[in-house]
Amino acid sequence: MHYVAGETVERRGLAALAQDAAELRAAYRELPEQLAAVYTFESLFAGLIERWRPLMVQMNHRWWDPDDERIAGEVAAVDDLRLDLYSRQSTTLPSYRDPLNKMLYTSLRDPGPSIYELFGCKVADDEDSVPHDAVSVARFDAKVAEAKADIVRHRLEVVAQLRRDGARLHELEDAVPRLVLATVRSLLWKNARRRAVTIAGAVLVAWLTPAVRGAVTALWTWIRSRF
Repeated sequence: MHYVAGETVERRGLAALAQDAAELRAAYRELPEQLAAVYTFESLFAGLIERWRPLMVQMNHRWWDPDDERIAGEVAAVDDLRLDLYSRQSTTLPSYRDPLNKMLYTSLRDPGPSIYELFGCKVADDEDSVPHDAVSVARFDAKVAEAKADIVRHRLEVVAQLRRDGARLHELEDAVPRLVLATVRSLLWKNARRRAVTIAGAVLVAWLTPAVRGAVTALWTWIRSRF
């Protein structure tokens, strides 16, 4: 328990500053790993699109059929790439959103309505037929561009956080020793001031005591008589 208000504030401030520095340092050490994970995700996503787009070109303006001979040999491999990215997404891009989320959620082996919600268009086989759902490579390209922009945005946010936290950590690590020095100086000054006040008080009390005052007066008279 510290009874001197100034000392309590200084020591509490120093402890808080040291705690802030320790917490920021721990978080800062994780950021390079997070950034590396985003770069990996971005590269894997580019690889997925490189394999996926040719399938969309083959099926452009057609019903998506994974058993179609034009794409059947590639669908499973491309879908495995999608599943790998889907497993990484929640930890690598915690703020992910559509269309990236829906793209990685949509199965290519067992397509549902979501593939047409993402990349669909209506196509009529002839003037008299009823338009039916089909996939569009143009819509695919548009959704891919949005998803890439979302990944890049998150990567830039991590880079900015890395720089910001690095600068803040540098400031805190510089501030801690300065605050320690200021605290030590303040404590030394306060202790010296207390000692001076104590001595002055003792002298005053002694001077107010008749016996001490008489002895001091006699001593001073004797000293003057000798010179």
